[in-house]
Amino acid sequence: MASASEIAAKLNLVPNPETFRDTSIFLSKSLLPPPYKVDREVSTCIYFILQSGSVSCLHRIPCAEIWHFSLGEPLTMIELDGKDGDGGVTRAEPRGPEAHYSLVGCTCAPAFQFQEFELAKRSEFVASFPYYKPIISFLTLPD
Repeated sequence: MASASEIAAKLNLVPNPETFRDTSIFLSKSLLPPPYKVDREVSTCIYFILQSGSVSCLHRIPCAEIWHFSLGEPLTMIELDGKDGDGGVTRAEPRGPEAHYSLVGCTCAPAFQFQEFELAKRSEFVASFPYYKPIISFLTLPD
């Protein structure tokens, strides 16, 4: 299997502010109809690579996210709704990021727009979901 850097180069992945490398692979040419408040495409799709030691931080966006696994090691998806779970964090020992990675995609509908992307604020999420403090601390940046 190719290394993370080889895949990133082949797919022209670029650094993303969140902690990984990504690239847009689809942007719908159709726009949403009224009554949506902004002009925006119907959907978008990106590829991105998460190397060992990096995470996709908890975030909020006003659209549905559909994740696609393409290559590498499996990921654990976390959605905080306060209904279940033990609040623990499951993670493996650190591994080499070039050989241990996950290549995934994410389709958003309506289309993803960075100006609406909101990283979770650790203190607010811990206040809302105190039972999940270990997971929140692992998947957020310090306030």
